[in-house]
Amino acid sequence: MSIIYTNVSNDNFTVCCMGQTVYVYKKSGSELARFTLVKADFAVLSPKGDIFAVKSKDGCLALYSFNELARTATLKFNDKDTQKDKGLCFSTDGDKLYSVEYGANGSIIAAYDMDGDTTEKLTFEGAEITHIEYAEALFAIGAEGEKYFVAKDGEKKYISVGDYDYYYNYKCAEIRGFTSAAMECYLPKVENIEDGKTSLSELWEKTEG
Repeated sequence: MSIIYTNVSNDNFTVCCMGQTVYVYKKSGSELARFTLVKADFAVLSPKGDIFAVKSKDGCLALYSFNELARTATLKFNDKDTQKDKGLCFSTDGDKLYSVEYGANGSIIAAYDMDGDTTEKLTFEGAEITHIEYAEALFAIGAEGEKYFVAKDGEKKYISVGDYDYYYNYKCAEIRGFTSAAMECYLPKVENIEDGKTSLSELWEKTEG
């Protein structure tokens, strides 16, 4: 049996990424569609419930429609390869998709509208951003050489390597739906994720400026 790398759901649908294939199921369990996407890594679902996005390990970023059960846009090809995750999230209203990408001098968080057009870019010169989330503001974690930080709309606060490692691994598991495989890989010492749920916004609030 294939390892489920991602298993994320909303009220009506479940999306699973299994490496080379993306599956869409009704919440009841019946399969609706499957799509080929090489190195499909993880998926995020729009808060509106109408679309989802999948990011692959080779840098492809694709949008899919639940209503049409089809790929509607390919937003990015062949981003710089890295061993670290390149995060992805929707805005809380579902009107924008934020994606971590890499430029020549550091990380970029690109914002796409639902037509697939880039609307803005937030650049972190000399830094590597890994994970992001949106909660009334855009939060991120990353590294500048041996220094680590959490950021809110581009403003940085420096954190310990221990905090960075925990939140990086937490977000790796979270974006994959806390599947058993993801928990075993990223959070093997956590017995009950419900007791330890957290967020980058919480990390920001607890970190002194």
